[in-house]
Formats: sequence, structure tokens, C-alpha cells
Amino acid sequence: MRIKLSIIINHFAKTLFGINRAMSLLQQMKAAQLAGARYLYYKTPHAPHALHRETLANYFKNHPDHFAENIRYSFRDASQFVATFLAHHLEIGTNNAKLISDHEAVMICFNRESHHAICRKLKQLHAEECKYRFLCVQSLEEASSEHRKTVIRFLDSRLTAIN
Repeated sequence: MRIKLSIIINHFAKTLFGINRAMSLLQQMKAAQLAGARYLYYKTPHAPHALHRETLANYFKNHPDHFAENIRYSFRDASQFVATFLAHHLEIGTNNAKLISDHEAVMICFNRESHHAICRKLKQLHAEECKYRFLCVQSLEEASSEHRKTVIRFLDSRLTAIN
């Protein structure tokens, strides 16, 4: 039910306001439902995550129809789920996951976040106490020239610090 509602909201947000909502949220909700979650799901941040291949292998062995349905699309579709998110929720369901805050990861989406949110995140990147270990930048080509320069300066500073 919530997935269908989110699809409708996505349609109206795009049509009326030109806002692209994240399809990955729908895919996370669908994965959570497949793993048995009813009302809540773990919102996986855009950062590296470990997973057990056996968890997915066992799930798909027992649910081959879910696997076949999920891979039938040539391009991303709102009906799909992401196997990584499914693996996370299967592990959560068996108490085999350690849930931690996503404070070490930040995602900046130039194609769907407000100017205010982007500025706030860019400011956090340059803060002295910046704790981010993972940065995901989406649609940098849609960023203003100023914002693009800010992201590139930040990345250059981190790469220089590594060398």
C-alpha cells in the first residue's frame, strides 16, 4: 500500500513541481516488505555495505519467482527491489545486523534537493569537525557553477590529504 502511494506521489511531484523523488526509497520499501517488514524499513545510506551472499542465495533459492520478476526489466522500474536492500532486511529480520547511524555518509542530489539543503550539506563538508567518510554526489552536471566548484575543491582537498 505505501509503495503504491509513493508511486502516485512521485508522479505528481514530477508533473506539478518538476521534482524527481528517489526511486531507491521505493525499492528499499519493497525489499523490506519481501523480507517480512510490515511498517518500517531501514533506509540504507549511499555508502559501502557488507552483505552475506549466502543470505541472498538462500532467499532466491526459496523465491525464484521474485528473482525472475526483478530481473525482467531492461531499465530501472518502480516495481523492482534492490537485492542489497533485501539482504539488509533479511539480516535485520534474523537479528544478524548491527544498525548504526548513517552520520558517516552524505548524499548530495543536485537534481532533487532544495538549494537550502544542498548549501547546508556543502557547508558541512568544509566544517572542521566533518566526520563524513563517504560522499555520494548525484547529478553534478545539474549543479550551479559555484556548487560544482565547491564539490571539486572538497574532493581535491581529500585526495591531496591522502597523498
